[in-house]
Amino acid sequence: MTRPRVCIVSHELMPFYGAGIGVHANNLARAMRDAGCETHIVTGPHPDLKIRDASELDGIHIHPVNIDRARAVLQSSLPKVPPTWNDIYARAVAEAMHILTLEQPFDLVEYPEFGGEGALIGAWRALGKIHATTLVVRLHTPLQMCMELNRERPSPKDHVPVFRLEIQSILLADVVVSPSRALLDRVRSRFGSSDRWPKIERVIPNPFDVESFTQLCQTKQVFEQPTILYVGRLEWRKGVDTLVRAWARVKMHHKDAQLVIVGTDTHTGPTRDSSFHSSSMRSYLNSLVSAMNLNSSIRFLGGVDRASLGPMMQSAAALCLPSRFENFPTVVLEALSAGVPVVASDAGGQAEIIDEDITGLLAPPDNDEQLAKALMHALDTPSLAASARSQGPARVAILCEPSQIAQQMLQLIPEPTEELRPEDLAAEEDLAQITTKDDETSASE
Repeated sequence: MTRPRVCIVSHELMPFYGAGIGVHANNLARAMRDAGCETHIVTGPHPDLKIRDASELDGIHIHPVNIDRARAVLQSSLPKVPPTWNDIYARAVAEAMHILTLEQPFDLVEYPEFGGEGALIGAWRALGKIHATTLVVRLHTPLQMCMELNRERPSPKDHVPVFRLEIQSILLADVVVSPSRALLDRVRSRFGSSDRWPKIERVIPNPFDVESFTQLCQTKQVFEQPTILYVGRLEWRKGVDTLVRAWARVKMHHKDAQLVIVGTDTHTGPTRDSSFHSSSMRSYLNSLVSAMNLNSSIRFLGGVDRASLGPMMQSAAALCLPSRFENFPTVVLEALSAGVPVVASDAGGQAEIIDEDITGLLAPPDNDEQLAKALMHALDTPSLAASARSQGPARVAILCEPSQIAQQMLQLIPEPTEELRPEDLAAEEDLAQITTKDDETSASE
């Protein structure tokens, strides 16, 4: 029996570059490899790839895209329309996929909707330039939704073209996969009115190896006092401001406790300059902390590496993620793998991960009073810590065991007798002609 030939397309790829999407790409590639697949990754030309000469890493074939060539082709074919970086990258991905499928097709290709990097794969397949049986778009939260949640004003020049690519990448896929039901429902409600919405939907969690993370946690205690830990970008949609307000309530009853905030700054603060650009979120949080006289009990650590994160989580009384919406946060999987309870908002995929009163607690978003009650309950309830310690790792394993996720992904490959219906192929070709009309000259090379 021929080994399934699988390709993960992801500009981000840990440990070379990126964050959540890069972690997912690494984890999924390893899961598919371990399931016996011939596994490929199409990714960005990250410097470390060249340093390590990593054309093949741990049995996974890694293919950096050629940005310079894609840029040159687009600039020569469309000299009056400067291509965006995302257009260039989508073209580079399509070129790489064309080369990789010249002699043998892929049985399964997965790409993220975020950034629209897979937007041309379906179009080129319809034109006969890419050969793949099943195209899967995995949702991570489209940029358009992220900006809306952050109350950011999109730029017609910089952002709207990316929104177009993201929608195109979804509509040209055979299957839309989401790690959570909440994210799938939210994206479908926004973009699913099109009759070209993929006919197959699946909720398949992101793979996560519990054992590999718990190995990072086997160190001495990091915190000497009761600690609530936040890990994530300092971003409006993450609800860190709600956490600071809730902490003012918590401190009235837990004077010895501290809040440790781990994450880098973003320009998503609520104040705007004369050009309507958002301010630093860290500056805004600092002003809240000072106004509430919380400087002595809140520590901002900035970004930390993953090796340092494990011991921090294991030493915390609870992880808090009060987001206004989340997809399927890796940080929650990490905390539960470390046996630490999670206090989170109920807006998004974290509510599908946490067993309330067993591995954590949920509170409504934007509600500092209810969040404070949940945090105090976590600090005051040893039985919650004990149940999270005993059942948290098992909960993550049930949801995200890599071998289980790999099998669910392989089930998306149709049997050899299952062929795309003529009407589906005709519809894909029509959309391909529309979405590639500006690239027609270069696509026919």
